[in-house]
Amino acid sequence: FGIVANADYIINFGKGNLTSIASALAHGGFALMLVGIAASGLNKRIVSENRFAQAGLAENMNAGENTLLIKHLPMFMNGYWVTYKSDTLIGLTREYEVEFIKMTEKGDTAEHFTTYPNVLYERKMTKIATANPDTKRYLDRDMFTFIDGLPPEQQDVENIRKVDSTLNYSTYYIHPGDSIQFGKFTVTLDSISLDSKNPDYVPAENDLAISGNLSISHSEHPDTKKAYPTLLVRKGLLFGLSDQINDFNVRTRISTTAIDSLVPTDESLNYEKLVIHPNETKTWKELEITMRGVDNKVDHPNYTAVEGDIAIHGVLEIKTKTGRIYTARPLYFIREGSPLNMKAFIPDLGLHVRLETIKPETEEFQYYLAQPIAHPSLAIEIADEVPRNDYIVLKAILFPGINLFWAGCIIMLGGMFVGMYKRLKKGKK
Repeated sequence: FGIVANADYIINFGKGNLTSIASALAHGGFALMLVGIAASGLNKRIVSENRFAQAGLAENMNAGENTLLIKHLPMFMNGYWVTYKSDTLIGLTREYEVEFIKMTEKGDTAEHFTTYPNVLYERKMTKIATANPDTKRYLDRDMFTFIDGLPPEQQDVENIRKVDSTLNYSTYYIHPGDSIQFGKFTVTLDSISLDSKNPDYVPAENDLAISGNLSISHSEHPDTKKAYPTLLVRKGLLFGLSDQINDFNVRTRISTTAIDSLVPTDESLNYEKLVIHPNETKTWKELEITMRGVDNKVDHPNYTAVEGDIAIHGVLEIKTKTGRIYTARPLYFIREGSPLNMKAFIPDLGLHVRLETIKPETEEFQYYLAQPIAHPSLAIEIADEVPRNDYIVLKAILFPGINLFWAGCIIMLGGMFVGMYKRLKKGKK
């Protein structure tokens, strides 16, 4: 009635006099809003349900309203194949990519779209403050997608400690290139690196990151998975970043005691001099060292160029008795007439290398080498039977007719502004 009556008033009495229809627009828009509320509220449909496949998958999850999505594993719900593709942390916001595909009876793709619901962390990044929906809009309906649940460790940082306290870790000291047996798993330490591929690591200036690059295989599965547990020193504080292989329900981390043996203070090192010429090979301890020349493309992580600097890398090829080959690139630079240097460190060998002196007239390079531990190992802690942490609980709701609500809002606001204009114009007279 409100819509029809106000539309009739606008048609019959609003011709040529726009300001006279302000109240009709406002009341008609409000009536349309009510119709939109009734249409969308009474006819809304939960898309995110699959009671047969979802019942009992997650604690306190309502399988009639929510769907648990494991990353990269498609799940069918109400005519859609839905896949949790990825998540990205941008500032305080973690955004989730959720793909929807609707198929025809013949197996053809009838509809394909992606939504990006997100969660917002509080300023200290310790817990989630709120979750924000994303909307797929149609002409006659909207679909809202919303993150209704996450693994406990992603909800609150305190839960990481709680989950870790329930796990039974075993510690193994592994040399680079060696393997150990952990139940049905074979764990190989491929290398130790001064960076990290851990998915939870976000680089920051002046970080010191030490990562164990692991290959893990299962006796009953053909695939080999990678894990990158990491120790991180940032602003004088030590952090441990575990890495989990959800397909194997295995979690790995580095013992925090490893930092002292892997990265001793420079003052505690006993350097030995090595004089070498380009393309010359010398033996130092159990290492075969060849100088491959110099490189003026400077990329030392701790070096910041200043105008007037003259800087080069000395390039050493280092071969172990097992045949593994490494490259060390210590930095030598002259700043304001003073010779300075920055060392290279090869974690796999525990080897520290400095280029102290260059004698151009004789092409003689004086390096200083220190190796406090001849065969360094990494203390890797491993736990199995670990709960998955690569899932989201999604709620998706379809609201038919909700665009009537938005149209009513716009019309009502239009009537309000017309009324304001009419009153202001009358006041000026």
